[in-house]
Amino acid sequence: MRIEDFLEKKEGLQIAILKKLVLENGKISYEDLRNYLGISKASLESYLEELESYLSEYQGDCRVKSDGSKIELFVSNHFSIVTVYTDYVKRSLKFQLIDYAFKHQKFTAVKITNDLSISESSLFRKIKESNDLLKEFNIQIKNGSLHGEELQIRYFYFQLYWLVTPNEKFQETVLPAQIHNLINGFEKELDIKISDFSRIRVHLWFAISKKRANISEKIYKNSQKKLKLYENDRLYK
Repeated sequence: MRIEDFLEKKEGLQIAILKKLVLENGKISYEDLRNYLGISKASLESYLEELESYLSEYQGDCRVKSDGSKIELFVSNHFSIVTVYTDYVKRSLKFQLIDYAFKHQKFTAVKITNDLSISESSLFRKIKESNDLLKEFNIQIKNGSLHGEELQIRYFYFQLYWLVTPNEKFQETVLPAQIHNLINGFEKELDIKISDFSRIRVHLWFAISKKRANISEKIYKNSQKKLKLYENDRLYK
C-alpha cells in the first residue's frame, strides 16, 4: 500500500514531483523532471502551477519555485515533507470513502453521498477503485459495509492510519491510563520492556479493535484455521 494508491492521476504526479525533488536534494532541471515524468512541457507547467497553489497553505514552510529552466523545493527546518504527503491522501476521495466505511461501519448510498458531497456515480466508481486497493488484504466494501476476515480488516486500518499520521502527531499522543496499565501488564507477564514507539502502535491497534468490537457479524475462519496449527505446540500451550 502506497500513498499514490489513494490519489487521482493528477495528484499522483504532483506527489511524484515532490518525491523526485527530495531525491535530488531539492533541485532539478526542468527538462530532467519532464523526461522523468514522461509528460509534455505544457502538462508539467500545469502540474507545477497547481502544486505551488496547493503548497501555499503551508505559509512558506514548504514551497516549490520554477523559473522555466530549473525547479527548486524549499522546506523550513521545523516542517516535515511527510505532512504534505499525508494531507494529499486525507483529501483524496478514496481515502475518505475507506475512512467513512470504518467510522460508520454500515452506511447507505444516500447517506454517504450527502456526507461526502459526491454523486452516486462517483461513489460507485470510488468503491470499485477502493476494492482494487483492498484486494491485497482480501477485504472489500460491499452493500454499505466492510466484508472479509476480521483480523485482515483491522490490520488494513492499522497500516492505513499509521501511514497517514505523521510521527510527530503520534509522539504528541497521550495514552489513556487503561492502555498504560494493559501494556505494563504485558511487560510484567512477559518480562520485557516495550518502547514508547511500540506503546503507541499497541494503542492504535487497540483503538481500531475497540471500534470494530461492536460489529455483530465478524469472520474469523482463516484465523481459526491458522490457530489449529498451534494447538499442540508446547510454547503455545
